[in-house]
Amino acid sequence: ESQVDVPAAGLADDERLVTFLWKGARERVLIFGAPGYEHDPLYRLEDSGIWYRSYRLPMDTRLSYQLAPDVPWVKGSARDQRVAILATRQQDPTNPRQWSPDGVTDVYNTKSILELPQAPSDALLAGDRELPAPKRYRLHSERLDNTRDVDILVPEVMQRAPGRTVPLAIFFDGHDYQGKVPTPRILDNLIEAGSIPPVVAVFVSNPSRQARVEELPCNPDFADFMANELVPFVSRQTGLAFEGRQTLLAGASFGGLAAACTAYRHPEVFG
Repeated sequence: ESQVDVPAAGLADDERLVTFLWKGARERVLIFGAPGYEHDPLYRLEDSGIWYRSYRLPMDTRLSYQLAPDVPWVKGSARDQRVAILATRQQDPTNPRQWSPDGVTDVYNTKSILELPQAPSDALLAGDRELPAPKRYRLHSERLDNTRDVDILVPEVMQRAPGRTVPLAIFFDGHDYQGKVPTPRILDNLIEAGSIPPVVAVFVSNPSRQARVEELPCNPDFADFMANELVPFVSRQTGLAFEGRQTLLAGASFGGLAAACTAYRHPEVFG
């Protein structure tokens, strides 16, 4: 359960004190995800079964979280410990605001939402207009010696203009950026509102979990694959041209590292 208090002493006008609560755990409770880093522990209220932790948060906060009660103490690697948390984390049972990024609605796959009064509009997620599905390709990389899914979404207006130089947006963790993050819907809404021009969207997936760990964190071979293999491939498949000043890379976590490091290595391609 999260409780949002009125402004308290020491808080700025644009901040609120938010307290997360859990009742009934015996050993410990961790909060998984925001607002802390990774998995902050909640504190036990004396010898009761009530656990709590408070954060100072800006008024425009919107985040999702889960709580992990009685996480087993695991001897082993950091990964082993993380798996124990992943197996225990669950939705906040007293928070009615829920979100299931994968459409699976059991307590372990559903996340709880905290939204403060000045959170920005999420209207870009809404809409019932039918959208064309990205076209899926299998791309083999000579440099990396592996094969991955590459999904390409071309707005209809661009399909009538072969050879043009057009904006390009490339998203790492491509499957997630079409599911957990509904990127095609967001882009469609932005284009429809005139906030951005029509843009070719490319979703680059990982051949495997291990490949993600090896390729995305600032791997120069992966950056060279992106510049010398992926972008020419997209150009061949679409019949369109791209230039660095209109080409965007985007990603989260390791994908954010990949975006920054790939652009740093190849600024002539990714501006």
